[in-house]
Order: sequence, then C-alpha cells, then structure tokens
Amino acid sequence: MNFTDSKRIIETGLVWAGWNDEQKEGMIKAMEAVNKQIPRKVIKTEKCSQACPDCLQPVNGKYCTLCGQALYYGY
Repeated sequence: MNFTDSKRIIETGLVWAGWNDEQKEGMIKAMEAVNKQIPRKVIKTEKCSQACPDCLQPVNGKYCTLCGQALYYGY
C-alpha cells in the first residue's frame, strides 16, 4: 500500500465510518501527514526558482525544511 492508497482509505472512512468527532479529527490529522509524504512538484516564484508548493519556502532537497512536504523537481 502506498501513501495515495492510504489517503483514499482515510477519505472514504471520513464519509461512511461511524467515527465520533474526536476520531474524525485524528483521521484528518493523519491525512494531513500522509499528504506531506506524497511528493509535490517544486514551483517557481517571483523570489526564487525552486520553492515548496505548500509554503513557498526556497528548497533544494527531497523535503521542505519549513513544512516537511515531500518534493520532486520534474526532471
């Protein structure tokens, strides 16, 4: 199972599972963490040529040092 599969399972559970509000909140936090592990393409901004698509922090590694988003560079 990969991170995308995990995200789909959590999203489905939020819709039909009989979770209480606390459980739903926990699963939403888990989904946010899973989303950070799915690489997103680095973007270009006015200030830098390689920035995190989430927080716009300049980046040069596999993960953003500010928000932790997994990154890929498209090459």
